[in-house]
Amino acid sequence: LHDSGDMQHGHAGRMGVMALALWPAEPDLACACMMHDMGEGGSGPGDVPGPAKDENDTLAAALRDLEAANILRLGLPQSADKDPRVHLLDRLDAYLWVCLKAPHLTATDEWRQARRDIHALTMPLNATSRDAICNAILEATHHA
Repeated sequence: LHDSGDMQHGHAGRMGVMALALWPAEPDLACACMMHDMGEGGSGPGDVPGPAKDENDTLAAALRDLEAANILRLGLPQSADKDPRVHLLDRLDAYLWVCLKAPHLTATDEWRQARRDIHALTMPLNATSRDAICNAILEATHHA
């Protein structure tokens, strides 16, 4: 993991690299990862933490609408979040970033739940991809 100084751009880039490492024959997935948060810029509030959206369906819906409008305004494809692996890599990168930058947070209920969510999201994957992700989590947690 490399901190580019800009969490958002570094985040999308790291997701793209993970996508290419896990699914090298699917460069479109890497592109989707790198563009998945593009709608958060522009006229919106930026990146709103997941727990805030989880706790407020109205806020989550409004943010989805605003982000979709920003994607349209930018002329970008609207399919970036359709592949469930994008969501998986989004959560995985956030978890690995916390392990590296704020390891004490991995003991909180929020990040323990995030780890369980990541494991659940790996279930539909083939064994090779699932094992690679689980090993990354174990290594990061060990170093936290």
